[in-house]
Amino acid sequence: MSRCWPAVRVILLALFVVAAAPSAAPAADGGAASELFAPRLDLMIWTIVVFGLLLFVLKKFAWGPMLQGLQGREARIRGALDEAQTARTDAQKLRDDLQAEMNKVADKIREMMDEARREGQASKDNMVAEGKAEIMAERDRSLREIERDFEQKKQELWNQTAQLATLISAKALGRSLNEADHRHLVDEALAEMRDTSAG
Repeated sequence: MSRCWPAVRVILLALFVVAAAPSAAPAADGGAASELFAPRLDLMIWTIVVFGLLLFVLKKFAWGPMLQGLQGREARIRGALDEAQTARTDAQKLRDDLQAEMNKVADKIREMMDEARREGQASKDNMVAEGKAEIMAERDRSLREIERDFEQKKQELWNQTAQLATLISAKALGRSLNEADHRHLVDEALAEMRDTSAG
């Protein structure tokens, strides 16, 4: 409002100069036109007083409240802009936090998947190793059983061979042998058969 006062002063001064200056143009129709533009001090003073009162009334009741309203509106708009900027900043922060949280969750899921994959591979390797161990144990047991059966059959075969040799020798000699002779012949036959089978 203080910026308007110099302009108002200049306008008042211009009105005062125009009103105080005598008219330079002569009236063409006599006196009616010249009276209209003739300087009148009382009219000039009343004009200035009315203009001053009007300025005072406008300043007091119109410009002041209007300026206050405009300043209040400006403050509300500035506040709303500040709030919008704050809300935008908060929203961006929340968006960044949410993105960071989603990245953490994705990393955790990836880590859990890798761990599950490793555990699955370890379980598979364990199962394969256990299966191989069981197969090897079963094979070793089967080989031992076969070996034991083989030894039993071999022993049975030697015993049958010894009995057969005893019978043949008894028939060949035509006499019966005593126990010591019999045992000696059997041991001798077995030793020869083992040498032959080994050779």
